[in-house]
Amino acid sequence: MDKELTFKDNYGFTRQVTVMTRGPGNNKYVKKLNRLNVLNIIKEREPVSRQELANLTGLTSPAITGIVR
Repeated sequence: MDKELTFKDNYGFTRQVTVMTRGPGNNKYVKKLNRLNVLNIIKEREPVSRQELANLTGLTSPAITGIVR
């Protein structure tokens, strides 16, 4: 069963994330979640740098570059 978690990020924005709790996730699902998370942050905070996106999401800079290209 998945869990919904809500927290405040370093910039004071409230974030809601889904945490998978039923075993290992598949790669495509995780990539899709990361992409949706990044796109939502871009919509909320435009303009936003790749470094800010990395800090907000916990993803690496190369991962952010791969998502936004």
